[in-house]
Amino acid sequence: MSGPFQYIPPAEFFAPPAVGYAWSQPRETVYPSSPFIPPLDNSPGTSNTPVSGINGDFAWPTAPHPRRRRASWHGAAPPVVPFIPPTPTTPFAEVPWMRNDAPPVIPACLPPPGFPAVPSAPSYTQYPPAPMPSYPPAAPMGYVPSIPPYSPTLQIHPWLNGETHNDLNFNLALTNFVPHRVAPDQQLIPLGAHDIQQPAFWPAVSHSLRIVCDAIPHWPIDVVYHGPQLPAPPITVGDILVEAHKHMHKSISHADWEQLSHEQEAEVSRTFTRRCRMDADLRRAAGLPDYHLIPARKAGVKIVDFLGGRSMFRGLVRAEDGTVRLIVSE
Repeated sequence: MSGPFQYIPPAEFFAPPAVGYAWSQPRETVYPSSPFIPPLDNSPGTSNTPVSGINGDFAWPTAPHPRRRRASWHGAAPPVVPFIPPTPTTPFAEVPWMRNDAPPVIPACLPPPGFPAVPSAPSYTQYPPAPMPSYPPAAPMGYVPSIPPYSPTLQIHPWLNGETHNDLNFNLALTNFVPHRVAPDQQLIPLGAHDIQQPAFWPAVSHSLRIVCDAIPHWPIDVVYHGPQLPAPPITVGDILVEAHKHMHKSISHADWEQLSHEQEAEVSRTFTRRCRMDADLRRAAGLPDYHLIPARKAGVKIVDFLGGRSMFRGLVRAEDGTVRLIVSE
């Protein structure tokens, strides 16, 4: 790999714990810490509502340990990569999300809970995507300047570059945040802290960034710095992936649903049904006892359901107007 982005594995490699659907998978979405990531929305109808007692009743002791525990590893320190910014130590500003107290949108044509036993719906490829209605331009929550004018010297991290084949495997439709990289032997390895802390662009882009997906241009993704540290740190790979996932799992409003035609409602409903089935299958494979309750269905339609099944993250493309485009596919 040429250029400033060079993947150097740590000297001591421990497979990072899988975040998502695994045999000991938590039942809430876990995101890495970043000043670009505001707090999770605790409003009703979202799939990211924390649940008490997720990881059991164990907790760290309140009293200090009687003696210092010796480190379990005495090898050399990992190599220093100049493109990985240090983890901010200052507290992050509390910038709440826009709350939506309206009930979730649940298509009426769906079968009741337990529908995984119903014969599967036809493949998405048999239904050409219906054109989405024309929405007025989205009102920004704040000023989000675009990145500088197009320059051939600006490079996108290889895992995020949509112009070439990348080794990132990331399904935006999954309820949990589970990005992986593809190893040379085609094995999927969850991204660790070393991976997500690498800068997304070179030269680094900081403060804010707007990402637009052509499939849903009326719902742009804004990556905005919320911390007190100045100057703002570079936007990292983790910032891009987390904001894209959180954005796709926001609930739509009833006004958004009412603007759809009958064909568009049917298309979004099919995508929503497939996502709920996938969520139920993964929860059943993980051994969760309440998979039949189908939490994804109760949360209602999300923005990701408007992608028509094209939920695989394929990277970013720099446009000449200074914006960044999100590429998705089936």
